[in-house]
Amino acid sequence: MKLTFKKMASLLLTVLIILGILSGCSGSKNKGSSNVNPKGENDNSPITLTAYVDGNWSNMDNWGNDPTSKRITKETGVTVKTSKPVANDTQKVSLMVSSGDLPDYMILSKNDPAWDQMIANDQLFPLDELMDKYAPKMKSTLQPEHLQINKYKDGKIYYFANFVEGPKYREDAKKYNSLVGTNQSVILIRQDYYDEIGKPEIKNPQDFMKALEELKAKHPDKIPFYGGDGSFLSGPGPLTTHFGIEPYYKVDDTLKMQYKDPKYLDMLKWMNQMASNGLLTKESFVDNTEISIGKTKQGLPISYTWTIGETGKIPSDNPKTTYQPMAPWDSYKQVRYGTGWYAVGITKKCKNPARAIRFLEYANSEAGWKAFNWGVEGDKYSGDPVNGPHYKVIDGKPTYFKEYMDAKLADWAGLERKNGLGAYSMFVLDYEANYIATWNPDDPLMKKMNEIYAPKVVYTPEYDIVVPGGSDESVIDQKIDDLIKEYTVKIVFAKSQNEVTSLYNEFVNTCEKAGASKLEKFYTETWKAKLSKNN
Repeated sequence: MKLTFKKMASLLLTVLIILGILSGCSGSKNKGSSNVNPKGENDNSPITLTAYVDGNWSNMDNWGNDPTSKRITKETGVTVKTSKPVANDTQKVSLMVSSGDLPDYMILSKNDPAWDQMIANDQLFPLDELMDKYAPKMKSTLQPEHLQINKYKDGKIYYFANFVEGPKYREDAKKYNSLVGTNQSVILIRQDYYDEIGKPEIKNPQDFMKALEELKAKHPDKIPFYGGDGSFLSGPGPLTTHFGIEPYYKVDDTLKMQYKDPKYLDMLKWMNQMASNGLLTKESFVDNTEISIGKTKQGLPISYTWTIGETGKIPSDNPKTTYQPMAPWDSYKQVRYGTGWYAVGITKKCKNPARAIRFLEYANSEAGWKAFNWGVEGDKYSGDPVNGPHYKVIDGKPTYFKEYMDAKLADWAGLERKNGLGAYSMFVLDYEANYIATWNPDDPLMKKMNEIYAPKVVYTPEYDIVVPGGSDESVIDQKIDDLIKEYTVKIVFAKSQNEVTSLYNEFVNTCEKAGASKLEKFYTETWKAKLSKNN
């Protein structure tokens, strides 16, 4: 039978319509699939991505039960189902990697050896390639250091470290009196006792010792100088910062062990003199954090090491006074690496890497910063810390309402779990974006602390040297840590300065026998490689 032109046209149109319908059905079935929408752009269809965060303290497992995660899901379509260890289980990650039973996102300490293992096993997507293919806008929102410090030795980026303190962060943090935070190492002193001796200027360790001798004579039942937070349980701890001792002792073009710095022996001699004068007791070398909290609450220490966060603590034996941080000694130097804390990577178990990288792109945009960390913007505080408003923009900077910040400081972890703000910040790489809303340049305490401590902060990212777990160097490193702990106590409570020197020399020789020179070689080679990379 011959078909007329009209009939042929009609039949062709019918076929095209049917094909269009079938194509539409196929598209609706696969909505969100990377096969249909390779770049995943503007795809807000519902999807669940899985994550593992290696920290039992994390609130990331609360997704869907707080306003923040609900807002993020509404904007992106993404639900993040997170698992975490019940306790600090050091074996769980190793088992996950060896078995290949991995989630979409792995979130671990940036120094975790599991990253090397996953890269060797080809279990991670190169994130730079995913960005180029699916999230081209992401690179423009990141600081240059995010792309530089995360490069692996093959030139690719397999994970992004968060909380990186780059040049822009440092500049802005100084501007808003926030480079120095409440976690800064300080020595605190009881104000009532300090007032009794006329608040003498204390610029060095000897000035401090002299003041404590006066205070001990007035208050013989108190502990003149105390290591708070168990700070001396493993060695001199924060005193290295107060004496300006860097993590490594640089000699020409090599890195030596920290304890070879002549200032380290000076510190040990000072600690011994303090102990000999009854100003530093054995309590500091046995009390854990819980015990030290109890003693400081009772007002037993005249002074103690801890952080700015202890400012204003009221001793129970005198509710009219507080502990206050002292000014730094001339020798004070805090060395920061600024290279980040935790890191996030996308595993090859992820069935939709396009959506996974796009979610990271969103988290690292201004919209993401608002959703993940700043909360709901408004003109005034409503009294509701969960649903907000939480902040307003002042002089171009998002700033939490004072009432909301007070509620946050009163129960940081509890409120985070209720409203979700900050709970999912592992996805946000920019340190400033995570915390800028908390910065208050007019806070009297932090303004003063930044004036006197910020100039004492130095950044040496090339010192961020990680000893590979399971290596010969890691065994040596542990042996030396144990020797530091053992000999610090021996030296501090030695009967004379001559015995201090003798014990110190014995300690150095014992460390050499344990393999210190091999560890120094590793430090030097890694340091030089980092210097070359950063240049």
